[in-house]
Amino acid sequence: KIAEQLSAAGKSAEAAAVLLSVAQSSKDESFQQRALFEAATQLQKSADLMAAARTYEQVALTYPNSELSDAALYQAGSVREALGDWSLAAADYLKLFESYPESKLREQSLKNASLCYENAADWLAAKNTCRRYLETYPDRSVQVVEFTFKVGDMAYKANQISEAKSWYEETVRTYHRFLIAGESVDNYFVAQAQFMIGEILFAEYTQLNLTPPFDVNLQ
Repeated sequence: KIAEQLSAAGKSAEAAAVLLSVAQSSKDESFQQRALFEAATQLQKSADLMAAARTYEQVALTYPNSELSDAALYQAGSVREALGDWSLAAADYLKLFESYPESKLREQSLKNASLCYENAADWLAAKNTCRRYLETYPDRSVQVVEFTFKVGDMAYKANQISEAKSWYEETVRTYHRFLIAGESVDNYFVAQAQFMIGEILFAEYTQLNLTPPFDVNLQ
């Protein structure tokens, strides 16, 4: 009740301190979980983002079977993103994805993890995370086209040009497959894929040097 009153008065840091004390002293595990989660929420409101992220993570670490744990990991990832801790944010999202297969937050967490790796310029981790999405959710037409393109794009940024071209071509095939099946698919990513195929072919073309004897080298 004291914590609620402090929160209502805008004293989030003080409310968090009270809730942390409750979480440590209570003998009721359910109450401990809720107090710790709410303490993290109050820390987030007070702009102590590092402490908030760690407290959310503590909920999942200490009470892995809690109904709050997936939400705690999702919030931890979100706070880590706000801090620019891209790798740690991705780790929180991936832990949710791997540990809570029934969570409503699971699919979005995998998307967020891929974006975090992309923001960290960890192209290979981003590529692998996008591939995991495709393996887990192969029937999501719009997202499948997007993530097929992204696998290619991450390979391209990692200088894996041949693999990138293969995935861009797969993006085009995937797009047409969904269209034929009557699915409504945005054409943005397939257009991007076609453009990148052109870029790769153009780069190959610029490497060609036509020198004498022309009758042999032109062939």
